[in-house]
Amino acid sequence: MRHPELTAFLASGAILLAFILFLTYAFPHASVATAQFSGIGNGAQQYGGVPSHVYFLNASISPINMSVGDAIIGTPTLYRGILLVSTMGNLTLLQQSRYDLTRGGVIAIQEDTSRVLWHDVFPNQIMSQPITAGNVVVVAMGNNQEVPPQYFNLHNAIIGIDLNSGRVLWQVNTTGSAMATPPLYDGNVIAVTMLGRYYLINATHGTIEANGSFNKPDLLSSPVLANGTVYFGGSSAYVYPNGTYKNSGGFFAMNALTGKILWETDEANASTGFNDECAVVYNGNVISDYLSNSAFNNPHLISFNRTTGRILWEFNESLAVRTMNVTGKSVSGLGLNYTQNAVTPLVIYNGVVYSDSNFLSVLFAVNASTGRPIWAFDTGQEEGAPNIIDGKYIIEISDGGTLFILNLTTGNLVNRIQTGIPHLTSQPLITRNYALITGMNGRIETIPINTLIGG
Repeated sequence: MRHPELTAFLASGAILLAFILFLTYAFPHASVATAQFSGIGNGAQQYGGVPSHVYFLNASISPINMSVGDAIIGTPTLYRGILLVSTMGNLTLLQQSRYDLTRGGVIAIQEDTSRVLWHDVFPNQIMSQPITAGNVVVVAMGNNQEVPPQYFNLHNAIIGIDLNSGRVLWQVNTTGSAMATPPLYDGNVIAVTMLGRYYLINATHGTIEANGSFNKPDLLSSPVLANGTVYFGGSSAYVYPNGTYKNSGGFFAMNALTGKILWETDEANASTGFNDECAVVYNGNVISDYLSNSAFNNPHLISFNRTTGRILWEFNESLAVRTMNVTGKSVSGLGLNYTQNAVTPLVIYNGVVYSDSNFLSVLFAVNASTGRPIWAFDTGQEEGAPNIIDGKYIIEISDGGTLFILNLTTGNLVNRIQTGIPHLTSQPLITRNYALITGMNGRIETIPINTLIGG
């Protein structure tokens, strides 16, 4: 017996499946991004959940122009029609180094109306991007001031929040500040802290499934997840009175299910940087950045074999500035002298890795297989992750709020906009019709893609 309703349903399902497969082929990040926006799927991860850090949302969104009051350092997340924004406290107090008075928060905003659904305030800064597991929003809480009272206070934690109500469902206090965004794997969030501790926490119930230690402090090196392994860095530097450094830097590969360290490196020349860098994965490589025997201005891009940790290549960015044709110096403008992190989160696209650093102030395009530079552009002081538009352009925002659109192949300037939004580490969220940007003055704004690229 034939069932015409069932036949029609199956036919429509086949058409839908074909359409989804087309989107996945045409837009490599469409499947993840669509899940974030519509709720098809169970969660949203940092930078869209892809190890390349290309954060593209395959949906059209409504324009947003609003302020949430407090400084935004983490990249926002759009999930099930709700924009989730984390904050790190009042900007004036941050500029005065009054970290004892700053209070972080998480804000849920209805995407199509810009209405605030709920706003949670916490006793410490929230510097991570909100991630989601079903109806649970997960953030990391920790202070960005590297002094013992903040290391050891009881206000360092991983927190699970109900998406719909804003009610805190669970809280796991951590040893050391938790600032890095935890990835989600097999129902657990994987948190790392400033005192070299890791936690595997059930995202639904907040139970600790495993925990342990590694031998370098992690500040903002949010672990990148690929094929059941997370990769992150840690480092510290002690400056002697005569100006010399005691260096301690390294990079780690950890099993995402058990927390077992699979391999680690000890880089004698890495004074810091690994602890701030959000690495990227490309084929058999994992690529990070560190600072060589310097507090801020001597970055090295480095590639490790993902399986063994063997160094594949290094690229000295400070040396390259002296030997390459660096364009853009006449338009870069000044930053705001933030020193939050010394190397920016990396992004990789079509075999090219894009790297910047806040005091060297140059965005490099580097071949991810060989470590050879392709072009360099002076962005001014910059600390946030860039992003890719239409596979043809790269968008970058300096600390001072200058937005650059560059040709992805040549590095030539396509457009420059002064947004008036002081910026730090948050990455622009690219959608079909808008780029969504946030900043240290609490602003959330959308800029039409056509305005950016001149289409």
